[in-house]
Amino acid sequence: MKTPRVSIDPPSYRPGLLARLGNRFRPGRPMTYGLPNPDIYLTVWDLWMHHNALRRAGRLPELKISPALYHVADRFCKELAARDTLTHTRQSGTPFYAEIDAALGRAVGCCENAAMGQRTVEEAMESWKSSPGHYKNIMDGSMRLFGGTAVDAADGTTLWVVDMSE
Repeated sequence: MKTPRVSIDPPSYRPGLLARLGNRFRPGRPMTYGLPNPDIYLTVWDLWMHHNALRRAGRLPELKISPALYHVADRFCKELAARDTLTHTRQSGTPFYAEIDAALGRAVGCCENAAMGQRTVEEAMESWKSSPGHYKNIMDGSMRLFGGTAVDAADGTTLWVVDMSE
């Protein structure tokens, strides 16, 4: 297994996900926020729940799930898996914030957290919490929207991307 790495800057179907999550986050809601399948919904739900738990503890407003940000994060996570790298610059050279602005149809303040090698949401969250920059992104009170996902690369390494915006 590769050593976990994290990166900071101002999914496809995941077969092993349900086994790792168990039955902890089965919200029982019919709405899946425009996400393509229940497994992805559970990944997004789990990431979203963990982010909001930290924000609640800091007395910050909860983030709302944004299908547009989910699709930005998903496209980039798949790209990272194919490139087997961790960066915030898209292969096209576009910075992450330009893609978020385009997806939301307006210029917004935003941030992106990415990680590579963590096998569970809890491991990804622990690595972000222990990184001052990542933690600052999560606890940024101006952020209101959330999109995040994880993708398994061909070698089994899991990549995580979370995008947040005003």
